Amino acid sequence: MNLTAKNVAGLALPPGKDDTIIFDDQLPGFGYRLRRRGATEPVRGTWIAQYRAGGATRRVKLGDAGVLNVEAARGAARKVLAQVALGQDPQEERQERRGKDRLSFHAVVAEYLGAKGPELRPSTMTKIRNYLTGAYFRPLHGKPLDTISRKEIASCLVAIVRERGPMSALRARDALHALYVWAMPVSYT
Repeated sequence: MNLTAKNVAGLALPPGKDDTIIFDDQLPGFGYRLRRRGATEPVRGTWIAQYRAGGATRRVKLGDAGVLNVEAARGAARKVLAQVALGQDPQEERQERRGKDRLSFHAVVAEYLGAKGPELRPSTMTKIRNYLTGAYFRPLHGKPLDTISRKEIASCLVAIVRERGPMSALRARDALHALYVWAMPVSYT
């Protein structure tokens, strides 16, 4: 079936099924998925790209049909399928990114403070906690640790210099440096 706006609008789930995929005749691997999550839930349509990598069939969700029109979805599918043709695995890259995103600055700081708590004096721990969890580094809290740039850190340190002075900025930088050294994976090669 040629997936067009008119054809897709008339599609429905086959009787007794909660999930089905209709593939496009013109672009192999590009499809429209109809799925019902529960008996009372409405049927939802999503655009997908399906390909083979590493001996397994993989699917990438391109977007919801209510948000993405047919031509935009077809263009996104072409990009995904082009990556596959070049030897990449887009689904694996997305999974790696999700894993790295779980290591947000805020989550790593909490883990770091828990690990360092028994080693440090309470007054030192309070200062480090204030620097890392306080307002100065708050713009970084939701970001994955591996995506924070030097420019973002520098702007936080400039704000500390303006509000608290250069010594506070130096101590905040030292606390941040210690956090990054602790969080860095160790390589024994």
